[in-house]
This record gives sequence, C-alpha cells and structure tokens, in this order.
Amino acid sequence: MNSGKDFNEGYLLFVRFSHNRAMALQFARKGSSMQTKLEYELQKIVERNLIIDRPVLAIGPVVKAQANAENVTDTDVRIQNQDKKFKLVGEKINPAELPEPLRILYDENSEKHKLMRAIHEKMKAAKKDGERAKLRKELITLDDRVSANWKVIELYLENGTLPEVKKEKAQDPGTEMYKQINAARSYVSRGLNGLDKKTGTKRDETIAEIKKRFDFLVTNKAEVKKETLEALQKLGITNEISGDK
Repeated sequence: MNSGKDFNEGYLLFVRFSHNRAMALQFARKGSSMQTKLEYELQKIVERNLIIDRPVLAIGPVVKAQANAENVTDTDVRIQNQDKKFKLVGEKINPAELPEPLRILYDENSEKHKLMRAIHEKMKAAKKDGERAKLRKELITLDDRVSANWKVIELYLENGTLPEVKKEKAQDPGTEMYKQINAARSYVSRGLNGLDKKTGTKRDETIAEIKKRFDFLVTNKAEVKKETLEALQKLGITNEISGDK
C-alpha cells in the first residue's frame, strides 16, 4: 500500500481501497496538486483493521477522470506561466511608458489574462467532456495569443525593437495593426460612454487615455465615426468634425 511519489499509482490504490467516491473524483480532477492529501488518505487506509479491495469507481470512469485531471493540470500550468509573465513585466516597466502599439498589446494581455482565469474556473466546474474540451481549446488559443504578445514586448525591453508594420497593409483584416486599431477604437468608445460616471482624477486619467488612443488612430490614418469625433471635440481632444459614416 506504499504510494511512493507517483500520483497516478497512488490514485489507483485509493480508488480500489478507500470507497470514498467524492474524494476519488476530487483527486482525479485536481491531480498531483493533491499529492500530500492523497498520501495522507492512503496512510489512513493502511492503518485500518480491515482493507477491502472493492473499487469505488469502474475502470472507465477512472481513466476518464484521470484524462480530465491531466487537462486541468495543463491549464493550471498555462495560468501559472502567465502569472509569472505579468509579474516579471510589471516589475520591469511602467506600462504607461510603453510605445502605444506595445501598450495596446499589454492592455490586451491584461484583459485576456482575466478571461483565461474565468475560463479555467469554468473548465474545472464543467460536467461534460465536450464542454471541458471546448473551454480548454479557448484557453489554449488565448494562451498562445498572450504568449506571442509577451515576446513582442520583451523584445522591445531587451533592445528597443518595435514590431514592423507594412503601412500599405496596416489596416487589412487579419493584420496585427488592424487588431490594434480596432482595440484603440473600442477603448475610445468605451471610455467616452463611461466618462459621465467618473469624476476628478479618474475622469482626467480616462480622458488622457482616450487622447492617446485617438492619437494612435490619427497616426495610422484610421477612420473614426462622426459621432465619436463630435464627442472628442467637446472634450477638446480634436477639432475634426468629419469622419466615417
């Protein structure tokens, strides 16, 4: 009954001799992060006067539960890696000092990082394999995107290199600049819509951020809706009165 340090081996022993279905499923879901608890429970089994070999779960559910545990463990690693990235980059720089294209990437990572955590929690609570697989696919896509953004930011921190953008294709759908322009537009729109709810310093900071994003749009010759320009004009951010319709 010695479990050693192999979690899967110890887990299968627990399933055979514990008869605690709820805890067996918990071990399967959380995996090796519960190694210490598993060893403790196995030791309690060893100390019983009578040990009965009667699996609490059929082999099929056990295998499926183990596969699900591996998926969750994989997403745990992805989340932890992004946590470290945020801490590392946050300690190196003030995001406000990044060039605008990189600031947009940093902000995008911040939002996607929150989304990754939310999806991760949904995945752990998911009851069906299909739902869990779909959530895991979403998380991997987000993780790949966030990791790619970090590489661009880190390259700039190392040697001041900014990503190259082909001007003639900057606003073509699917290009990086196209995504940055859309992100800037979205920020300006959200900022303007929520401005009435802010006062004092928070309002001033939001207006300053809106101006940065608008300047980025102007620099890249991106079109801005007429109603947005009118709202910006009232704030003194621009004197433009024409825009796309």
